[in-house]
Amino acid sequence: MKRVFGERRTYWIAGILVGLTGVVSARLVAPELEGIAEALAAWGGYTLVIIAITILGLATRRGADDAYLTTPEREAGRWEPRPGSRAQPIASAPEPCPRPTPNR
Repeated sequence: MKRVFGERRTYWIAGILVGLTGVVSARLVAPELEGIAEALAAWGGYTLVIIAITILGLATRRGADDAYLTTPEREAGRWEPRPGSRAQPIASAPEPCPRPTPNR
């Protein structure tokens, strides 16, 4: 589980709690209300769900050393990942396929 939560455990917990609060507000509380209160509870719930998705997105973002960046050093094969990083050197690109000749 440490790999999933890692150092961003606060983002995961906050995102899940905000999302559940939004779902409860939009799906359970809003139908029990009437008029403008129902509309506000539903709107607030959906807004909380969107905020939760944003928070969870922050929890899953990559660090700069794991990003898929292309640099001249990396393309030339002179780049080495930091020890302990999951980043991998780019393999050389395969040769392009030849163009097919039309049958006549």
